Amino acid sequence: MRTFVPNDSAGARLLETLMPNVTVLDVDTAPDHLVLTLAPPTTNAACPHCATFSSRVHSYYTRQPTDLPISGQTTRLLLHVRRFRCTNPACSAKTFAERLPALVAPAAQRTARLNGALRDLALAFGGEAGARQTIRGAMPASADTLLRRAHAARLPSHPTPRVLGVDDFAFQKGRVYGTILTRW
Repeated sequence: MRTFVPNDSAGARLLETLMPNVTVLDVDTAPDHLVLTLAPPTTNAACPHCATFSSRVHSYYTRQPTDLPISGQTTRLLLHVRRFRCTNPACSAKTFAERLPALVAPAAQRTARLNGALRDLALAFGGEAGARQTIRGAMPASADTLLRRAHAARLPSHPTPRVLGVDDFAFQKGRVYGTILTRW
């Protein structure tokens, strides 16, 4: 495994623009995957229950979500996340973990960017065909995962049509008829 430690290099700056609100600490490469070590650059965080900012660190832990592939290689993130003590005595939460909503949802195993790509594949290909495509794209996911992403996708809202047209026609002369509704 080859290790690359970014020192204000162009590659580190590029990674930090792709993943907002994190600092790239280390990049480990292997023939089949990349491991990016990241940490939030801030010294404090807001409690998700009472919105009080705290800089009192309780403990540290590591999260390992999967991200979009880079150069055809599977990418795993090592996020060094802190738990803070809530300084609000009226708050029910004594400790809380810092959140990175632009990067990964709480308790998620995949980044928001990867979930978006999987949703798009699911909507375009469906379950089994999409699963085969994810393997080719170095972001493997099962057909069931893709179907869950497709079902959870929000459909675009269309305004109620003002004019509705009705047309009837024959598929086969004198035998099979059809009707089509058009909107303007």
